Amino acid sequence: MALKTCVAGALWLSVSAFAMNAAASGCEFRDFENGRGEAYAKAAGEFYNGASSARVLETISPFLTSDLNCYEIGLFDNLIAHTYERENEAELAASALNRAIASGAFQGRDRRDLLLRLAVQYRAYDPTNALSAYESWMDEGGVPDVAHSLTLAELYQQSRNYDRAFEFAEIAYREATGPHEKAAADEILSAVQKRRLLGQ
Repeated sequence: MALKTCVAGALWLSVSAFAMNAAASGCEFRDFENGRGEAYAKAAGEFYNGASSARVLETISPFLTSDLNCYEIGLFDNLIAHTYERENEAELAASALNRAIASGAFQGRDRRDLLLRLAVQYRAYDPTNALSAYESWMDEGGVPDVAHSLTLAELYQQSRNYDRAFEFAEIAYREATGPHEKAAADEILSAVQKRRLLGQ
């Protein structure tokens, strides 16, 4: 069910919806060209059926040429990112997500979703860029839930921004519904308070 929802929400949006995003964001193209739409549909279907990233890339690689328009770059790289995310290949997924975002083919909620996915991938290996991506996501209207607030508290703590770490840990503690989340938030609050007392 989770995979089906992911595909329905991220891969199978109508062409017209993506075209509207492309137009709004300055990407002047609104459709696939030279048969690349059929390749995208085939590769997305393979992904839905559980194909590996290698299989999906084999299907679309002949079309990943220098003459791709910005709309095609966005959709192909979004699909590529999904395949790498499923295989826990965080660095490869982050690279594809960055290209999809830079394409300009996504706006509004779709762009926010990409930024959040990027933050999650960076979290696995690059806390500095993870924090930057989370901040961009929030700047564009993303609202952290308890789990995201805990992650932000940890990232701010690691970056020595203790005021922001305390702020998000407080939010997580206040909104947490389970004992583990409250305990994690309380641990960060206590650590930050200790640093404050020590003048660090």
